[in-house]
Amino acid sequence: LGQLRARDEWDLIIVDTPPSRSALDFLDAPKRLGSFLDGKFIRLLMAPAKVGGRAGMKFLNVGMSMMTGTLGKLLGGQFLRDVQTFVAAMDTMFGGFRSRADATYKLLQAPGTAFLVVATPERDALREAAYFVERLAAEDM
Repeated sequence: LGQLRARDEWDLIIVDTPPSRSALDFLDAPKRLGSFLDGKFIRLLMAPAKVGGRAGMKFLNVGMSMMTGTLGKLLGGQFLRDVQTFVAAMDTMFGGFRSRADATYKLLQAPGTAFLVVATPERDALREAAYFVERLAAEDM
């Protein structure tokens, strides 16, 4: 959505989501991504790269040997090292993901953004639609 808006090629962008339960996933995705990137597990995986090199890894392992040992046993030592390497390599991109997620969420809240909620005239569908409208109001959308 953010990329389509940034291109400034259209006067109107319509996003047709599945029924409201899935539409909530669409609304929550930017916040979930931000929470994931700010999460303790990601920070733990990024810590060796931020401390710096082998010496930093040794220093970090002294302080967190139980945690990394447990994770290593659960996930496998090589897998944990591979994930740490991946997260360290992606560290610079995470900031970009976060800023795009924040921008998308703000776009959903912008005064020029509108939501049209459509439902079949059935009790469950109307209840879901009403819940979706309440969520939109709660999120200032």
